[in-house]
Amino acid sequence: MSSFVAFAVSAVCCRLLLGWAEGLRLVDHPIGRKDHEHPTPVIGGIAIYAALLPALLSLAWPSLDPATLGMLIAGAMLIGVGVADDVLDLPWPARILVQCGSALVLCACGSVLLSLSLSSAVLPLSLGIFAIPFTVFAVVGLINAVNMIDGVDGLAGSIVASTLALMSALAYGTDKLALCAQLLVGASAVLAFLGFNLRMPGRPKALTFLGNSGSALLGLMLAWAAIELTQGPAARITPAVAPWLVALPILDCLTLIGRRLAGGRSPFAADRLHFHHLLLDRGLSVPKVVVAGTALHLALAGAGLGLMALGASDLWLIGGFLVVLGTYALIAVGMLGSGQAVEADPELVK
Repeated sequence: MSSFVAFAVSAVCCRLLLGWAEGLRLVDHPIGRKDHEHPTPVIGGIAIYAALLPALLSLAWPSLDPATLGMLIAGAMLIGVGVADDVLDLPWPARILVQCGSALVLCACGSVLLSLSLSSAVLPLSLGIFAIPFTVFAVVGLINAVNMIDGVDGLAGSIVASTLALMSALAYGTDKLALCAQLLVGASAVLAFLGFNLRMPGRPKALTFLGNSGSALLGLMLAWAAIELTQGPAARITPAVAPWLVALPILDCLTLIGRRLAGGRSPFAADRLHFHHLLLDRGLSVPKVVVAGTALHLALAGAGLGLMALGASDLWLIGGFLVVLGTYALIAVGMLGSGQAVEADPELVK
């Protein structure tokens, strides 16, 4: 029932906000770094959060666990700064500061990465005094990774919706039934948004974008879900498999940052090195990029879960992911060809 509420509220809010976006100045115009051809509302994040709030509150009524409350508070912070950024184009330090604050809210409410392995592991990888700093780093990193991969219609939403659905199934398998229901709520809210964001036959462009508020919220949801799924005495999914579950945004983000730093440029420098740019520059259509990206993302998640099922140790899972990262980076570099994708619009910041 709560998932239906989330889907319905998200869909209704998207429809209503489409008519209000111009008056609220929540419209993304195709200038500078923008690749789209038409002014497009950026109300997806607001609609998704508006759906999460009543659905999660009704799911937990009459009491709300601290972790879920923390996610909702942190989400509200990101929606606020994201909307301000969509309207005013805030400097990136201001966004990072609020993202760090939202991560600290998660920590204060109990969503903390205490270990990179299960408590029952032969070699516990406890983070100790570094737990909170590492959690903040991981949450902020994933928020920005999702923002970076949100470059074509439907890609970020498809990746996040499918990941939340997969995590929900994993939570059900470990008897974390409350978390299972919460993640289904999140997936349903994002799925309704995709009905307005995906390109479809007869509709060659998105009706709305996530906006910076939406991409930040989706990154937060993934980070929170991964923490809740893998931490605590009741966890049966090792934290070492978490990077595999959110693989494509991480691979894309780290490869981009590594190439920019290696070239003596800022991590926020302009280029066309993103996963979706590499495929678009080779002639794939936007819908095909979305299918390819989502399929690759789920395949990597399946590989990580498969290794875990085969008994791979946490160190092997972490090492294996690093091998995948290196392989992805080499392939991305190879796809650049003569390097024509490195220099691009100087206003491109994603």
